[in-house]
Amino acid sequence: MPEPLSGLVPVAEFGTLFEADAAVALLESCGIPAVTSNDPALRTVAPYLASDRTCEVLVRYYDGVRAAEVLASGGADLPGAFQVEWTPTTGAARARSRLRGCLIAGMVATLALLVVLAVAAALT
Repeated sequence: MPEPLSGLVPVAEFGTLFEADAAVALLESCGIPAVTSNDPALRTVAPYLASDRTCEVLVRYYDGVRAAEVLASGGADLPGAFQVEWTPTTGAARARSRLRGCLIAGMVATLALLVVLAVAAALT
């Protein structure tokens, strides 16, 4: 039975769950147990609604230095187009939050309309 992960520390942060899972796979292939942070919003059928969130890669505290070294050298042989850092800007994060708010407001309004129509149909 594998030893449970305890005393975890973050060693990297990614903009998507896919990138974080790839980093976990790289670390595990080097013999370093790792997991991603559990943000339920990133594991839904619509993860783009959580686009201003990040996903952390966590390792045991005593594996932290080695894991950071592995991740730092992990993409060294990739072409430059694949080595772009993901850094959210404050303006972009605000825009995504406003868009998400509009989408949620639209869904709530649609649901309210459906409830009103259902009540009206039940009363007639």
